[in-house]
Amino acid sequence: MDNLYNDFTHMRSRSRELSMLSARASTSELGRLIYPNFQAMFYMDVISDHLEACLRHLKGKPNGIKRLAISCSFQHGKSSIVDLFVARALGLDPSLRIVSASYGVDFARTKIANVQRLMSHANYQAIFPTRFGQAATVNDDEDGRKKKSGTDKVQTSANLFQVRAPGKDGRLENFGGSCLSTSLGASLNGRPYDIGVIDDPHKDEESAASPIERRHIEERYDTIFESREGKNSIQVFAFTRMGEEDLFGYAVPRWLKAGIPHAVLRFPAIQDEDTPAPYDPRPFGHGLAEPLYPGGPGMRDREWYETKKKLIQPWTWETCWQQRPTTRTGSFFDSSWWRAYNPQDLRDIDRFWISIDCATKATGASWTCADLWASKGPMVFKLDELRGHWDLRQFEREFMNWITEKWGREVRAMGSAIIVEDGGFGRVIHDDMVAAGVRGMHLLGTGGLSKTARATMVLDMVRNGLVHLPSGSFGRISAGWVDEHKTEYGRFPALPCDRVDAGVQALRWHLDLLRAS
Repeated sequence: MDNLYNDFTHMRSRSRELSMLSARASTSELGRLIYPNFQAMFYMDVISDHLEACLRHLKGKPNGIKRLAISCSFQHGKSSIVDLFVARALGLDPSLRIVSASYGVDFARTKIANVQRLMSHANYQAIFPTRFGQAATVNDDEDGRKKKSGTDKVQTSANLFQVRAPGKDGRLENFGGSCLSTSLGASLNGRPYDIGVIDDPHKDEESAASPIERRHIEERYDTIFESREGKNSIQVFAFTRMGEEDLFGYAVPRWLKAGIPHAVLRFPAIQDEDTPAPYDPRPFGHGLAEPLYPGGPGMRDREWYETKKKLIQPWTWETCWQQRPTTRTGSFFDSSWWRAYNPQDLRDIDRFWISIDCATKATGASWTCADLWASKGPMVFKLDELRGHWDLRQFEREFMNWITEKWGREVRAMGSAIIVEDGGFGRVIHDDMVAAGVRGMHLLGTGGLSKTARATMVLDMVRNGLVHLPSGSFGRISAGWVDEHKTEYGRFPALPCDRVDAGVQALRWHLDLLRAS
């Protein structure tokens, strides 16, 4: 019995040693030891691996990255994993100088308090010898007063603590390391950094939409983070996207243009893309913090995400939750350009036609959309759409049911007007429909033009108020898809854009008929 007890004690001690070694090597593993309810979500491990690549660059090791940009929806732990990274980096190297900036001083104080709390945890102190030392409030004004100006909406004070570690004689010494947390309003003159963290520089969509606020933040980023870094310094962005022109949209293209080694991690709240990022293992329709398998770690269920989507305006959902920035009015097709029609007043139609965007693949499901349109002179009216995430055969079954059970009269009346793109699996659908006895099938080529070039061909049509969407639901016509239609057209050419592809094709067909007549 004593031997069994000793073996058990040894195994438990060995397991703890292995856990501590893992925590030194991985930020997410450190979280498992420090946070009592830490959920080991897949994206936490992905972020942790990329943060490790940043440390490799900082130390001059191969396969490192100098910049990392993380975009993730609200309340999914992106700030927590970055705070863990800061604490772990200081534990590994007490000489590091870290600067963390955010939208305001209050949030900055919270972040530095989080790092201090992590470094005070018993498990952290059992793993790392580093301790936080003297804390102070720093102000860059020579006279010690806080600056305020008409354009600066934030205070210029900052919160700083130095770090200490045991020296040769075992006593705690200052090795020059520090952690400073501030707002982007602080100038930080003369304060270089090894690790620069920017965590949510925009407080909300309103501030991100303000040209004055954006310019202020861009200038601060350029003068602080781009001017104070050393040769091996790294930058970490942890954002919830707030708009196309937020700091994420400002900085990342410049990294690419400058050839800076970097990575961009984007985690949509719901995986709704045909080709997800290679680091995202979620199946289609899966929530970000939803368990990947029964009994697996999770913080949200699918119903939570679906409910949230219904409660939030489409442009906010796309920008802040799906991390696909758009605007309330749209960037490519302005939402104010679309005209509305009352379905009860729709009569004396010249023709009906259907446009199919076939994004189906040889295997597996993808977004596919079919639109039903009507015209009266130069004006066009979108009546309905059939859209879903199907494979080729599923779509064909859904489409046959749609054109026979719901819109049979219009399909028979419209003559030769079912348009399919002559490319990909469009020809397969065309031939299958013809073989099934569907009349009026037409193939429409792209003319070698890109999606954007083809959309530009019909832009004036929409801008001049010739394209109408239902103002409400009546009979077989539903307006339930109108908001999502405007949002997808607004964010185009961002993916998915199957609605836009189908609609642009339909409008090109209509323009060709007008020119011919």
